[in-house]
Amino acid sequence: MPRGKMKATEIVNGWPMRKKKDLKNTNEVLYYCIHRGRLTDCHASYCINMETGEIRVIREHFGHEPNALEAEVEKMKSELRETAKSSTESPRALYDRIASKYSAEVVERAGSLSAIKRIVSRARTVEPPRKLVKKDDDKEQVTSASFLENLLNDIT
Repeated sequence: MPRGKMKATEIVNGWPMRKKKDLKNTNEVLYYCIHRGRLTDCHASYCINMETGEIRVIREHFGHEPNALEAEVEKMKSELRETAKSSTESPRALYDRIASKYSAEVVERAGSLSAIKRIVSRARTVEPPRKLVKKDDDKEQVTSASFLENLLNDIT
C-alpha cells in the first residue's frame, strides 16, 4: 500500500495521473504519473496552468506507452475509491452504479468482484490514530496506537 492517502486519478493529455499539489506562486497544479513507485517507475510530471489550461511537461513518461483503456480503468477504480469513502452501499451495488458509466471493456478490465470488494474495503478502512511518544533520549517518534497497545500487552 502506498504511504498517505490515495488521491483521485485524472486523465491529463491522455495519460493517467494523480494530483500532487497546487503551486501557489505560479497558479499551477502539479501532477505525477500513476506508475510512479510501480514496476515501470515512471517519474513523469506535468504542470497545468489553472487560468489558461496550458500543460507544461516537466518530465516525460518512460517505461510505458499511453493507453486510453488503461487510463479509463484507473479513473473508474479511483472513482470507486472516492465514492466508497462516503457511501454505505454494498460493494456490489456501488460497483454496479459506477460501472454503468463506463464501457463494457473498461468494466471487464477493472477486475473481478472480489478485487472490487478489496478496493472498497481499503477505501473505507480508517487508519488508527497516530500518537506522539517520547523516547528515553528525548527524541520524539510517531507510532500508531495499535502498536503501543500490542507493546503494552507483550510487557505485561
